[in-house]
Amino acid sequence: MENDELSKAIAKALKNAKYTSHDIQKQIFHVFSVRLKNAIRKEIGVAKYCIIVDAAPLTLKNAIYSALAHYNLDVQNIRCQGYDGASNMRGEFNGLQALIMKDCKTAYYVHCFAHRLQLALVAAAKNLTPIHMFFDKLISIVNMVGASCKRNDELKKAHADDIAHLISINELETWPGLNQIGTLQQAADTRWSSHFRSLSSLIRMFSAACTVLLKVMEDELPSQRADATSVYDEMTLFDFIFILHLMSEIMGITDFLRQTLQRKSQDISNAMELVSSTKRLLQELRDDNAQYVDRRHIELMVIKTSPLGIITE
Repeated sequence: MENDELSKAIAKALKNAKYTSHDIQKQIFHVFSVRLKNAIRKEIGVAKYCIIVDAAPLTLKNAIYSALAHYNLDVQNIRCQGYDGASNMRGEFNGLQALIMKDCKTAYYVHCFAHRLQLALVAAAKNLTPIHMFFDKLISIVNMVGASCKRNDELKKAHADDIAHLISINELETWPGLNQIGTLQQAADTRWSSHFRSLSSLIRMFSAACTVLLKVMEDELPSQRADATSVYDEMTLFDFIFILHLMSEIMGITDFLRQTLQRKSQDISNAMELVSSTKRLLQELRDDNAQYVDRRHIELMVIKTSPLGIITE
């Protein structure tokens, strides 16, 4: 345990205490929540502040005011509001931002920049027909492989077997926290970095996902076999695998921007430099496009990075 207090508490607890019941977990989360909110309140002090909310109904105004009153925070000290672009949030007359501005004229509304950047990235990516089709196929793969608890269990088992094999032949490094057994991640247009996580999870579990699809093709009902066969054939095409790695590299660059922009120490000048650096990295990736011209070079790259090394016409 990295936390000394938590380590001491667990060491003193009964050895059969697992803390896995829902009631115990809720109590633990409640303690964390209270301590976190108290720490935030202490940090604000009497300073001006802003409120940031992610997609909520208009009734959230009362909830916000109630929370502010509970922590003795003056509504008149609000200096900005940050929400997504939904009409119930940014509406000029009945939106949440308008209701709050009636009470506090200095609570200027700003469309969440992280949300706007996510929408811009997704829209730009899907503006190209092959990329749009790729993400549609990606959704189908995630839905097919994760359609049931049984398939999720099979996916995890296949992934664990792949990891054990790669470790045995010294193809994977090992240290605490590395090579975790997970599942495929769903991509959502309005969820920051979800597309990058979805791409990364498929690359990491490509072989395991193929194993699950092959099992469905053998054991499931005829209609499910047909769906699994269609998804498997699309998934193992050269074009799909190439775009999978290409988009992972591109969105990996933008995800780094997301992480750095959300650090507490960032200011506007650093943020502008980070955006410029990201643009340069993307331009360099575009300028180096010549390395992808040779098809055999691409095949070798994909075979090297894909667990199965499947290339089909």
